[in-house]
Amino acid sequence: MPEDLVTVPAISPQEAFSAFYREYTPKLIGSLLNRGARMEDAAEVAQETMTKAWQSWSAITFAPAWVFKVGLRDYGQRMASVHETPIDDASERSALIAADSDIDQWVENNHYHRMILSLPPRQRQVMQAHLLGLTDPQIARELAMDPATVRSHLRKARRALIVHREGGKHR
Repeated sequence: MPEDLVTVPAISPQEAFSAFYREYTPKLIGSLLNRGARMEDAAEVAQETMTKAWQSWSAITFAPAWVFKVGLRDYGQRMASVHETPIDDASERSALIAADSDIDQWVENNHYHRMILSLPPRQRQVMQAHLLGLTDPQIARELAMDPATVRSHLRKARRALIVHREGGKHR
């Protein structure tokens, strides 16, 4: 068959969203964990964010950036509105995350998670967006900052992560 007659089957919006959901839900959960969220909160915010993404799927132009922005915003709003009496850690599992989930292994074995938590908040936010695959201009647009500022935060974050990795020894 001639090459110009080969057609690539189009996938439905449901199939596209399903593939996106499978790829980006763990990334969003990891990003929320890097912001200091508890596993249960991260899973719940990620699920709510993905529900909103599905409801707006036809209007979203760059889904990873959209999910990053909405998920982190919703987590921030959730934490700002929490008014609870502290109790001992109940350590209850979320129904959204299976007991043998890859997320538990990721948190336990991912030294980058601990390293990223050591960054100042803005550097952490920019680095998380970068790790989700957003480009510098996309990060700048989503976080309402100048692209040069994004590059500066990334440079400082990388430098801090190298120092952290080397046990505090700065070259």
